[in-house]
Amino acid sequence: MVLVALDVAAHDTPTGSRVGGRAPECLGGGSDLLDRYDYLLTLGADAAPWSGGREVSVLLRKGFTIADNDVEYPGIGVEAVLHPPSPRGQDVRGVHSGLGSAALVEVRDGVEAVVFVRIADTPALIQGDPSYAAAVEADGYRFLFQIDDDGLPHGDHPAGEFLFGDYPFGYGAVYFYGALDEHGHAVTVVPGFLDF
Repeated sequence: MVLVALDVAAHDTPTGSRVGGRAPECLGGGSDLLDRYDYLLTLGADAAPWSGGREVSVLLRKGFTIADNDVEYPGIGVEAVLHPPSPRGQDVRGVHSGLGSAALVEVRDGVEAVVFVRIADTPALIQGDPSYAAAVEADGYRFLFQIDDDGLPHGDHPAGEFLFGDYPFGYGAVYFYGALDEHGHAVTVVPGFLDF
């Protein structure tokens, strides 16, 4: 059983698993992706067994709202991009103004607590209702990881003040699913649903 828990660190990093700040260099350039989306985080190439040596970056559509058309697959206002390992770029487009910039580090003790990113074989649902995944699972995708707003730094967290404004997912969690190849590596990663 796969279980990797990632928490926001008290330090930043230009490579590997990270949250906030500037998007990976490979997402900028000639693309308009960072004009349409704000960068949230990157799971490093070694974070998940299904990565196949690639990273996955998560972006939130500008103007994203917690409304019916933005919380369910396939129209959810979140994007997941598989890409080769790429350091933070210099492009300031897509910087999420509500988040600090930090590394994501693996939590080995207390992984049963709520963490910011949870990579596992099965989701930890807030409401415990598996029917939310029906549409994404019907298209053949399996669960890969989740991002939970409750895991963002607050109180006496070592990262200090990290969130400036509203929680990205309305104090909920977003669950990501994917299609795997014959080697167990993700070929597609999609957001499945938000749970509150």
